Amino acid sequence: MASLIALAVLFATLVNVGTPVVVLSGSSMVPALRPGDVALIYKTHIAEVQVNDIIAFKAADQMIVVHRVLEKSVDSSGSTYIVTKGDSNQWNDKERIDESNYLGKVYQILPRGGMFITTLQNPLILILLAITITAYLMYRKRNSPTNRMLAAT
Repeated sequence: MASLIALAVLFATLVNVGTPVVVLSGSSMVPALRPGDVALIYKTHIAEVQVNDIIAFKAADQMIVVHRVLEKSVDSSGSTYIVTKGDSNQWNDKERIDESNYLGKVYQILPRGGMFITTLQNPLILILLAITITAYLMYRKRNSPTNRMLAAT
């Protein structure tokens, strides 16, 4: 099951599908989340978010932030607003999250999965990996029992 999740994360990351995957880089959520972990994000309606959920949102500088929900409120027009904080931060986040910058809830964490994904996004690594796989497959085909029998005749 874990390998299927890892393959799904890899596929989603390589084809850049929406924002289902976030590779964590900061330490604001330590010890719950660590740099290099991968957070899988599930888009829910903001009204479904509960206090203590871990969510992803776009900050004013367009960076994706993954923090814990501290407060949730609904104003007179029915709009939901959320206040968040990183577990190891001493202060709440400055901006309130609303429907416009809310990305979704974190539903799965892959510890250190980001190292694997980040490595595979390097074009040089992908080229070396493709060359290695091709060379291996060519070696196997050349040294297969069928080819050895054909060469002997």
